[in-house]
Amino acid sequence: MKKIIFIIVALLATTSVCAEDFVNGVVLIGGTKSETNYLKSELTADGWILVDYDLNKGCGTGSDYIFLLYTKGSNQKNDAGYFATDFYIRTSTSSSTPDEITHNGRTYYLVEYVGGSHFESSKGDLNSNAGGSYIHLYVATDDNENYRSTAIKSISFNSTSNGALGKNGGTSPADLNEGCGSESDFIYMHTSSAQKGWTTSGSGTDCQITGYVGVKNNKTRMTVPVTIDGATVKYCVDDVFNGFTKLDTLMMYNHASLANMPLLQGCSSLKRVNNWTSSNTYNYDQLPASILRIPDYGFVGTAIEGVHTNNANTIGEHAFEGSNSLSWVTVDNPNVTIRDYAFANLSSDQCIIYSAGDLENWNPRAYMYSIQTMVRSKDHLWYCGWCGGNETSDNHLYWTLKDNHLKIACASPAWSYHPEKQIIRVHNWYSNIVQMPINKITLSHVDTIGGGVFRNVDDLQLVDIQSGTRYISSSSFRDNDNLQTVYLPSTVERINSYAFYDCPLLADIYFNGTQQQWNSVMKSSLWKPNATKEHWHCTVTFNANGHGTAPDPQNIEWSNQDKAIEPTAPTADGYNFLGWHTNAACTNQWNFDNIVTGDMTLYAKWEQVIVNIPGDVDGDGEVTAVDITAVYNYLLNGDETFIATSDVDGDGFITSVDITAIYNILLGNKK
Repeated sequence: MKKIIFIIVALLATTSVCAEDFVNGVVLIGGTKSETNYLKSELTADGWILVDYDLNKGCGTGSDYIFLLYTKGSNQKNDAGYFATDFYIRTSTSSSTPDEITHNGRTYYLVEYVGGSHFESSKGDLNSNAGGSYIHLYVATDDNENYRSTAIKSISFNSTSNGALGKNGGTSPADLNEGCGSESDFIYMHTSSAQKGWTTSGSGTDCQITGYVGVKNNKTRMTVPVTIDGATVKYCVDDVFNGFTKLDTLMMYNHASLANMPLLQGCSSLKRVNNWTSSNTYNYDQLPASILRIPDYGFVGTAIEGVHTNNANTIGEHAFEGSNSLSWVTVDNPNVTIRDYAFANLSSDQCIIYSAGDLENWNPRAYMYSIQTMVRSKDHLWYCGWCGGNETSDNHLYWTLKDNHLKIACASPAWSYHPEKQIIRVHNWYSNIVQMPINKITLSHVDTIGGGVFRNVDDLQLVDIQSGTRYISSSSFRDNDNLQTVYLPSTVERINSYAFYDCPLLADIYFNGTQQQWNSVMKSSLWKPNATKEHWHCTVTFNANGHGTAPDPQNIEWSNQDKAIEPTAPTADGYNFLGWHTNAACTNQWNFDNIVTGDMTLYAKWEQVIVNIPGDVDGDGEVTAVDITAVYNYLLNGDETFIATSDVDGDGFITSVDITAIYNILLGNKK
């Protein structure tokens, strides 16, 4: 049987009781009258508070007597946790009883139970030995595993259903004698709670949170309460969350009155706001509808990952600046005002801001220096953030495509420019933005280049597409009469039809990758003029072909343009090097004045050096009796096959003198 840790701790310690203390231990006792009387005596002597109400009252002869006891602890002494924050009454027709359950994202543990055999075997069934439904009591605790910062101050039972705890997490009051028969009493559980830890100021029905009593740097989840001691929370002072360095999740769900979001600057571990698991009731990371303003510096220094605001009409200055874990923000109010630097200096891989409004009046300083920030408006057009320069720079022009953005660097500042045009609509590029002449375009941080967006740009001579681009759409650069050179990154995966078609002067396309990568790029038909040369990086590898040591490979900058450098000739004992060839059989010699067209291997050709040994007529590398016999046969038959090695004395004739010389060599070899 699982025992709850915080209950066990409470069983072992006497806890003082005071008016502002909270419940930090709960136990159910059950059994015969004598058994429960004994347990009452023992536990109350140790400081436990008895709720003197039989929870099986009226269930008839033979049913267990059941009572609940609890302890209380000081808020400040027990600030680290282990207060009871909520109860869950589970009713079931099955005797199967889990030790813990989860409801609305919270974990509840079966309350500790002790007593007679019936009560123990039924794991604390509140209808134990009385028939009817199986009813069990579960408790949630403030142990950083739940979201509540309230704590229970008192527990009582009576026959009044109004305000009683519901069964199975619902609103229907839970009768703890459910199913015990028509003669049994109605018994309902009531608790009172108070906000734990917060200090407030204000008068009447409204208040503001001014601080938190106790240790802050151990809290991982906290809740901004709706009310404190009957007063509605309207505001939080700026520094109320200062010091919550381990705060991971802040809950403000179901809040109806909080107009300004609490300032969370410096909560370095904060990732989520209102991250609630019941999607039928709450959206993930959605601020309450009552929040009308995200304050200046609201999320600076946090690890926030995403925020959805319903009604906020203002996002303050520096609100998300430097929040480098931020990946999305949804703004539902179409008339929201975005203050300076609200999304500045974001260096995450990409942050997408979804806006319900028209972005024409957005101040570019709102996302200054945020290279990967994307903004999507209600009409599904994409905008980019800051791509470089400063507020008054006239050296760059900016535009965006779906999923990414590009930077356009022109040879001269001869285009329409003013700071508000840092954001430029996709469909405005061709017709409204580019002014002539423009002879060079550099594209960086681009995923997809849209169809026809750079078509028929007068005087354009060079296009430099940098790393990151994957797709070049149909007719992207078509009909550019002066285009001569194009640089493509190795990240390109597809080039669609007519992408560079009808560009009569396009002589060279340079691909910043290998031949294998270039061959894997999907290229649709008629994507470029037939006469255009394609270039890529390639390698010339040298193969020694069985002898000597091969030179190191050579990296060729551009295929179909550059040459390999002839390396120093290799050497090998007994062989002469005869040059480099393109095939292993060495029938096709390579001329190093030729242009390298792609990856290739050159093979070394060798010629064996033949060394003549005087007297070695048969060429086996030594002088033997076989050589003497061969010369003797020559003299008899005139066979000139052996003339080169048989003329031992070098007089140009083969005679008996040569036989004698070979014989003497043979004798000398045997010494």
